[in-house]
Amino acid sequence: MGFEAEYLTRFQERQTLLFVDYAQGESVDLLPVEASMYGLCSVYRGEGSRSRRDRVLASVATRGRVDWHPIVSDLRMRLGDRSAYAIPDAASWGTVGAAMENDLVELIEIRNRLAIEEGFASYAHLAMWAEGLDLDGVKRFVVAARDSTLPGAHRTVDREHMTLETWFDDLERFGGPGPDDVPTAASELVRLLGLGEAADRISWVVRDQPIYGVAFALEIPDDVRILVGRSGSLSALVVAYHELGHALGHASNRATGVFRTWETTTDESMAVVMEAIAGRLLLTDDEREHIAVIEQCETARIATSLLFEFAVNERPGEGRTLFTEWHEPLVPIDDPAVWARDTFRSIDPFYLQGYLIGSVVAHATVEFLSDRFPDDPNEWGVWLVENYYAPGRAATLSDRLDALGDHRPRELDGVFRL
Repeated sequence: MGFEAEYLTRFQERQTLLFVDYAQGESVDLLPVEASMYGLCSVYRGEGSRSRRDRVLASVATRGRVDWHPIVSDLRMRLGDRSAYAIPDAASWGTVGAAMENDLVELIEIRNRLAIEEGFASYAHLAMWAEGLDLDGVKRFVVAARDSTLPGAHRTVDREHMTLETWFDDLERFGGPGPDDVPTAASELVRLLGLGEAADRISWVVRDQPIYGVAFALEIPDDVRILVGRSGSLSALVVAYHELGHALGHASNRATGVFRTWETTTDESMAVVMEAIAGRLLLTDDEREHIAVIEQCETARIATSLLFEFAVNERPGEGRTLFTEWHEPLVPIDDPAVWARDTFRSIDPFYLQGYLIGSVVAHATVEFLSDRFPDDPNEWGVWLVENYYAPGRAATLSDRLDALGDHRPRELDGVFRL
């Protein structure tokens, strides 16, 4: 079995373990499978080829030599296991962050060192390269997203006395009530889009615990699962639409080998597109107004968080100072040690740009589909499968946007690596 087939096997094995962990509540050890992935990536080079497949394989292997490095895996697993720090259940976010801080600083420094050994200026440069993105272009885009939403978001934060610890509860309150049976409600969107065949390969798990949503691709395209919490709120319904976007993308993927995997930016973009489609086709005007408040606050928070992540990647020893500098324009900071408890710093580094880029992609896609097929949502589904889902990783996100023609969002042109 060659590198590509073996890597895909290990990739989907890891997805299965994550599902068992999140959805079934069983403690799993990711270290063996990640060690195997690191071993595969360590012996693969593949220099010289110009094909899309070989470029993707080289990208997977290069980032894998950092992300699956045994020291990185060990620290990431430790940071994801609160019990490793003997932290009381009632501990504040700041207490949790302070306990994890030294390990997180070490993780950031090691990722940077390994990225430099791969020929990159930093781990941020490697992460953006692997996503097909230009670091400077992404930063400019994120600054613009932050600046355009920060004033309105700050007014909401100030008016509602929001804090980081109450943030998601507050946003769920803004959204108001939603259906109790989220999977059944989400199925109406599948019906409108005519995507029942793909949806038959998707199963739902609902848990009685405060978890929003996660999609798992155990075997692409035949076994895709969505985990959601049991919450009768509009926010929970929108999260379900988001996860459905992930799942439909995986269940409609017709590619082979490494093209069944994904760049996180593309994957998140496909999920945000489904949120926007649901908003256009199913939500009322009043519900859309509530969601608009949430989206403005979240765009400002996510953009702020990503800009902080770029900064702390350069100066990991100054996490508390940098966190305060970046976040206080949006929300009061009582204990800056909270920066270290955010899993986007440890488990999912340089991931957040997917939500911001996805928002722009979603708006452009919905406007395109509304103009092209104004009276036939079923054609929306056909178009999504053919142009967004079926190619898998064989097409870049920029490639996908070409199908929008004049609706292609020009504000994203600078974010893609040429």
